[in-house]
Amino acid sequence: MKKLGWVFENISSNQFKVIKHHTQSLILIALLIIYFITLVINYRYSNNEFKNRKNEILEEYYQIIFNHSIVKLNETLHKLPSDQTGKNTVIEINQSDIKSCYKNQCIKSNLFEFASVFDKYIPNYIHYKIDINKQVLHRDRKISSYELERSNHINNYNQLSIQVALDPKYLENIHQKAFNPFYITFLSSSFFLALYIVLIRLINTNNEVIYNKKLKEREEVHKNASTEKENELMKRIWNLEYSKEKEVKLNYLFFQEVNKQAMIINEIAGEIFCQKCKILPYSIPLYQNTKDSENINIKDLVEIFTSRFPETNNHILLNIQSSEQNINFSSKAALYQIIYSLVSYIMFILCEQSNNKKYKIKVTIKAVKKALQLYFEYDGFPIIGEQEIIKISDNFYKKHANPFLLNIKQIFGILRDNGFECNIKHDQSNFIEILQTYNENYMNKEDNIILLSSYSKENK
Repeated sequence: MKKLGWVFENISSNQFKVIKHHTQSLILIALLIIYFITLVINYRYSNNEFKNRKNEILEEYYQIIFNHSIVKLNETLHKLPSDQTGKNTVIEINQSDIKSCYKNQCIKSNLFEFASVFDKYIPNYIHYKIDINKQVLHRDRKISSYELERSNHINNYNQLSIQVALDPKYLENIHQKAFNPFYITFLSSSFFLALYIVLIRLINTNNEVIYNKKLKEREEVHKNASTEKENELMKRIWNLEYSKEKEVKLNYLFFQEVNKQAMIINEIAGEIFCQKCKILPYSIPLYQNTKDSENINIKDLVEIFTSRFPETNNHILLNIQSSEQNINFSSKAALYQIIYSLVSYIMFILCEQSNNKKYKIKVTIKAVKKALQLYFEYDGFPIIGEQEIIKISDNFYKKHANPFLLNIKQIFGILRDNGFECNIKHDQSNFIEILQTYNENYMNKEDNIILLSSYSKENK
């Protein structure tokens, strides 16, 4: 129930995270829309302010230039006595003079006097050009284009054209003043938008850290609870004592199933036996559903096995030795079961050979480049081939009914499927060698040996 509660709580947390992320995304989209709308509105407002201010200045100085030009030109037109109204007088520009003519009468005026008036009223940042009848009457300087241009008829014969422009530097100054509100809005809104994004990321990062911390804590609690339950179960299994009375009863119950599953080798073909004996229905392989290897203390392992197989047991002395303090294996339960099974079978073999003679069994545990090596050395008659020891171990089930002991062929098959070499040798003593291959594919293998790949394949 605790595990289910943890799963449901995880699902709820994940749903909450999805909803929160979705809400934050919607808020961010809304803020971006408001941000861009605000910038567009402010830009248009600033641009209109700039245009209005520019047009106001151009219009203002155009009017000044126009008024002074009209005044001066009217004075020139009214100088001819023959045309006092000035309606029929034609104006021409002749080098530095203004020439006014009506019929055959002409009057000249100094052009400098006309231009000097404008220097008093027109600032330097205003560029202008005055044309009379498409002839340049006056201009402050020569430029390529003007921003405002208008033409007016003074009378039936004379047309006045005025062109006005602003100096680029002055125009830039107007532009900057007009766009200052836009720049302030842009910077402030960008700052607050960036601040929101940074705050959201910091909050999410902080929440992620808190969430991951809590998740790790819960995983650790769950792992510890699972380990505690498993250790409790292992302790119960490990402490089971099979008295001879119980073994007789269990053997009787298992006997018929044993016969069906090819335990009587003489009655079943060897090929069929080899296919079926790898997985025995009454053998219970111990495993953990985890991909993490366990760190196993050698001292604890030695104490358990030396107390499990004392010297008085069938006059067989068990010696377990190792230069390692700790070794890594996929599962402590599986390693104990493998050693327990092999030691039990070796003791069975030695007891079958003689009931009086004392024997020694030495188990050596090594770790070479993190690769596990197990050596089982024992006395007795020479056993050279693998098939010979398998045949002897299969007879074990005729006299023992411990479901937690794996068949030797089963052990070898499981270990070989998971990157181990299993060898039977004889050199003065008998040897069973279990050597883990130092191979990247095996050393970093995701499949846990305790998942018993051969066992899983057979039962698919």
